[in-house]
Amino acid sequence: MNRRSENGMQKSLQTLDLQSQLLTLLSISPVAKDALVLMAVCVNSSWKIPCGYFFVDGLSGSERANLVKTCIKKLNDVGVDVVSLTCDGPSCHFAMLKALGACLEPGTLQPYFSHPMDPKKNVARHLSYVGENTLGEKHILIDKDGEKICWDYTVALEKLQNKEGLRLDNKLKLAHIKWWQQKMKVNLAAQVFSSSVANAIEYCNKELKLPQFQGSEATVKLIKLFDGLFDILNSRNPCAKGYKAPLLVANKSVWDPYLDNAYNYILGLKSADGQLMHTTRRKTGFIGFLAAVKSIKAGQFHELVERAEAPMKYLFSYKFSQDHLELFFVQSDQQEASTTTQPPGSLHQHISACS
Repeated sequence: MNRRSENGMQKSLQTLDLQSQLLTLLSISPVAKDALVLMAVCVNSSWKIPCGYFFVDGLSGSERANLVKTCIKKLNDVGVDVVSLTCDGPSCHFAMLKALGACLEPGTLQPYFSHPMDPKKNVARHLSYVGENTLGEKHILIDKDGEKICWDYTVALEKLQNKEGLRLDNKLKLAHIKWWQQKMKVNLAAQVFSSSVANAIEYCNKELKLPQFQGSEATVKLIKLFDGLFDILNSRNPCAKGYKAPLLVANKSVWDPYLDNAYNYILGLKSADGQLMHTTRRKTGFIGFLAAVKSIKAGQFHELVERAEAPMKYLFSYKFSQDHLELFFVQSDQQEASTTTQPPGSLHQHISACS
């Protein structure tokens, strides 16, 4: 046997050994249940790009924090300055944010952590927020003045509109009432917490004087407040007016006190048994709002827009939304649905195509 044949056989044996090791590893490794995807969204331009993905069966908060730090470092290496981190609210992400250095306790809320590559800089953190399911589940909340906020008024409005066959200038449908069937659709919450729904309930109470809407003043107040808050935290149109306008130095006198008022209002919300909502098991949405408000007020707007030599003239708060990642998942699902088979690497192929 010549040397070339010996080398070829040795390589074949090494390949078989590697394959055997991989098969052994796969046989003892748990099947992945989730895909952890990291995406970069540019705040001063229009691009966004997935940076990496990990098929996991579960990761600890510290492990997730290490992945985030690695991603921030790699982005920094190519000249991208990471100013914010957005995620949803499972307990593992609370642990991740704590490991990164943020504090999510409302009494000592610190919605930022030190930049891994420059400790003098802070990375603000945003938590996705949805409040419709909390009110829908609890049915009754108590505001800081002791007034009752009732989900039943929203249900009564949907029933009335369905019975009469018309809507009082709002998008309220049965899907909004049965929110638990579509928990991930943030637009449903935005449509419930809209001024059009609040105005309709108020009209039924004050003008039509319908008994099922009596005492709805506190509910109307909450809906209107969250409607304005949604607008401020989702600004995306440079030509928009009012609370939907981009965050500017010129209109800070409009949105800044509104955020202060909303922050204090949310802090005072209680469950029917008197427990502050941001301390209950349904706290995620409320802490998400508090963190988003404080992130903008505690320095994000100042660093990006307000200070001397700031890199931006205005800020689109929608850039910090998780919608960008949700839309990416929708596109991925649509791509998979368009094929007769779904290969294991379909997510990889979609990310490669987006890149």
